[in-house]
Amino acid sequence: MARLSEDLIVDVLTRLPVKPLMRFKCVSKQWCSLISAPQFAKTQLRRAREGNATSHQRIIKNGFLQTIHYEALDDERDDDQAVVQLHAPGTDPDQGFMLIGHCDGLMCLACDEGYILYNPTTRQSRSLANSESGPVTQDFVFHGFGYYPTIDDYKILQGKIVSCADGSKEAAMEIFALKSNSWRRIQNSRVIDPYDRGIYLNGALHWLVFPEIGSNRVRKIVSFDLAEEKFKEELSLPETDKTIEFEGLGIFGDRLFLYCGTWCDRLEAWIMNEYGKTESWTELFNVPTDGIPGAKYWTIPLCCTKNGKIVVDVDGREMVLFNPEDGTIKPYPVEDADYESAIYVESLVSPYVGA
Repeated sequence: MARLSEDLIVDVLTRLPVKPLMRFKCVSKQWCSLISAPQFAKTQLRRAREGNATSHQRIIKNGFLQTIHYEALDDERDDDQAVVQLHAPGTDPDQGFMLIGHCDGLMCLACDEGYILYNPTTRQSRSLANSESGPVTQDFVFHGFGYYPTIDDYKILQGKIVSCADGSKEAAMEIFALKSNSWRRIQNSRVIDPYDRGIYLNGALHWLVFPEIGSNRVRKIVSFDLAEEKFKEELSLPETDKTIEFEGLGIFGDRLFLYCGTWCDRLEAWIMNEYGKTESWTELFNVPTDGIPGAKYWTIPLCCTKNGKIVVDVDGREMVLFNPEDGTIKPYPVEDADYESAIYVESLVSPYVGA
């Protein structure tokens, strides 16, 4: 029998999901070497995104790390382990984590020990050097993690807003690059206040910016270019015939995802089908919240399943699968914790990429 060429083996394997590929490493030394190669991981991730990217999506819940296979509950699986898995990438199993950002299946986490880069699918982790300012504290009000393909490097951003003598504001920022394994300060940049975790897409981090109380400015999306290391493009929100108080920004597949749900009696979400084009915003869903447990702080629609059900985060303490057709819910077996959630794509990308 003729042996398959290595190129053909790679072509077939890179079309498979991550979990079976991890098992296939045991087939032979050749397959282990192929599947462990950085280029293989990049190709597999690219092909996953070119296909049905949402089928490779999972939810990560920070604090005490949990990952959720949200489609599994919709598939009527009884095994809780198929739905929720616990993670402990640090040396202390009781350590809580703050999610700084995520990109290509890698999570950038902050804890008392500093920064950790972690792939929850492969469970590989890497400790990163702290900046002179130390890990993320209350002083740093915005942050993010992402990748820029033209320079083939991953970067962490942390920053805070400072007041200038003339009354204006500037962003004092620090950047960590994986290739250099070092932190450096970058030139202050005047910007409308970003806050919390930036959402990575297309080589940039994005924030939904809220105007100051009493200001006549409108909400908008600002972006930080990771290659040029400066705030650049401002993206407009959807043009609708009704007043919508969008409260957050996320990612769904390879598209920006805007949502509201806390301050109204409906769950509403929009996606930007063509990056940078205001006219490409499309309503993903708009349904009443009848049947969803009452929230004290927030009600966040995270994503929707292939069957049209909506995954909802209630105050960080509860996550439910909501069926808008009949108003019923199914709870996910997550541990109680008042922490946020984010969507990521499973990958083989190693935390040691660029090391």
